[in-house]
Amino acid sequence: MDVSDKKRSHPYMFIMQTNAQHSLRKRILTHFYSNSHILTSPSLTSTITTMIHNRYLPQLRNWASTSWASTSLPSTPHNIYLLNKALFLDITTHFLFGPSHTSNFTSNPQETAILHTFELALSRLFWSMDAPHLTRLAGRFGYRTIPARVSAAQQELEALILSWCSKSKERILSQEKENGEKEAEPSAYNLLYTSLSQSSMYPTAQDLDRAVAAEMLDNILASHEISAIMLTCTMYELSRPHNTPILSSLRTEIAALGPEPTPQQIDTLPHLAAIVHETLRVYPASSGPFTRIVPKGGTVLGGYKVPEGTIVAASAYTLHANEEVFPGAGEWVPERWLRAEGEEKRRMGRWWWAFGSGGRMCVGSHLALRSEFFSYLAALAISCVSLGDKSRRRSRLQRIRHRGRAGDEDRADTGDHFAPGGA
Repeated sequence: MDVSDKKRSHPYMFIMQTNAQHSLRKRILTHFYSNSHILTSPSLTSTITTMIHNRYLPQLRNWASTSWASTSLPSTPHNIYLLNKALFLDITTHFLFGPSHTSNFTSNPQETAILHTFELALSRLFWSMDAPHLTRLAGRFGYRTIPARVSAAQQELEALILSWCSKSKERILSQEKENGEKEAEPSAYNLLYTSLSQSSMYPTAQDLDRAVAAEMLDNILASHEISAIMLTCTMYELSRPHNTPILSSLRTEIAALGPEPTPQQIDTLPHLAAIVHETLRVYPASSGPFTRIVPKGGTVLGGYKVPEGTIVAASAYTLHANEEVFPGAGEWVPERWLRAEGEEKRRMGRWWWAFGSGGRMCVGSHLALRSEFFSYLAALAISCVSLGDKSRRRSRLQRIRHRGRAGDEDRADTGDHFAPGGA
């Protein structure tokens, strides 16, 4: 089974061609992905806080303590991007499948190894997604555009997603059998499965399972990649010596919130917002083109008639490089978002296209923009690893304690945690 093949009978929302079909699917998940739900969900907040403090930051501190044990340069490089992907894969899967989901890619070595399967499975995605006819034609002549090891990784990834979906389905059916009540806080899987099970689109249980699995796979691949790229690039920029004043301003802004800021408080911080927008402008997670198929009857783009069936595309990277809108577009300058006012700010907003726009805008944009919280995490991470002298590093950190909910898995306080203090 290939849950990612757009030519099968189980298309997921991103590749649905008709607006009616796309809108119907999007409405199912709109509230779950809404900004109000993202900011007020106790489950999501608890998940993010726990995974950051109990899994992610301990790993960073361990790397920092071993790499900077002496005054010499660190002898062993660490793949921070892979660690960031692991963190956001954990957060994303818990968000999609609910609090009962138990993945731990961040600190379980066996699960961390699966990240390489994700990367390998995605390495030739272009051929199956954007050139399926050419791929099949090449295969008839004995040429494999997708190597056997990549096909094997794709099948392994699909089997993993199906197993997660199967476990979530079992929980839903078990709860219905026991008390007939829905989960207190429904998961995306629960919402989608329950809604589509009442539709006539999927006549068999297998069709339904494959359709939901395809949607979950697309959400997982997109969400964890975007957030990991953004956090990694933010950490890179904040680590650069000439950006020290920006990091200092961010630390000061965050420190003013106290040791346990709420998502709503973090959402209002101007420096955080500027850093998020500028990072997504300079390093758009989807730097490749957003492809669309011209509908029946054709259309006119830029004064040119484009026939139906033509694949057209727009690139966020290209739009973000407009020097007339973003002077010095190649430079990472968060201050541009703080200085801009009036029409200039509105124009910058129109050209900022990190998540697309209109009815096809990324449904997960609010979850990704919760990355303002993750920029806060970046400041924490930089505080842990940027200073070579351990005594100086400790003096510039403010000790706080993380209070988890009693009974939550791995939420018990494991010691002291760090947040940025004064610059």
